[in-house]
Amino acid sequence: MSSPKTFLNAYELLKRIAQEHWQINSFYFGDLSEIEGKDNITYPLLLAIPVQSLVTENTINHTYRLLVADAVDKDEANENEVLSDTQSILTDVIKVLRYDSPDYLLLNEPVLRPFTEMWGDEVTGWSGEFEIEFSFDNSECNIPIDAFMTPGPTYGGAVATYPNLALGQLSDVTLTGVTNGQ
Repeated sequence: MSSPKTFLNAYELLKRIAQEHWQINSFYFGDLSEIEGKDNITYPLLLAIPVQSLVTENTINHTYRLLVADAVDKDEANENEVLSDTQSILTDVIKVLRYDSPDYLLLNEPVLRPFTEMWGDEVTGWSGEFEIEFSFDNSECNIPIDAFMTPGPTYGGAVATYPNLALGQLSDVTLTGVTNGQ
């Protein structure tokens, strides 16, 4: 994976997938409340709900619940067709996340679950949780602070001051020994 990615980069990735996919007409991001009660939705849609982010030594793994939904006729005669189409769209998203770029990586094997009659509408589709890995520069050299001092006796009583930490320099390092919490 190349350059580090932020939460905003993950959002932009999912939005771009929705915009470029020939069958997705709308993209929403956030809670289900973002689309509940809206009457101007153009289906099919992709909804991305942030679930969690796991920060590891060199990566950030963002987990999203992704839903692809489409409208069903009032008599539900096309429900199976909608289930088939929305599952196909969601598997396309899996392919993009798995094979499209060295900048991100789909870590899990998403379990897709169907849903029907969502949001008080005749809406049907599929959802699943997607864990997407991005590189993460876990270095103290890029913290945007001028100086940092540890808050008291830690790790054997040493107090360390690191001026110019944001510049990646550890000049003027001061270590003060403290014994027995004094």
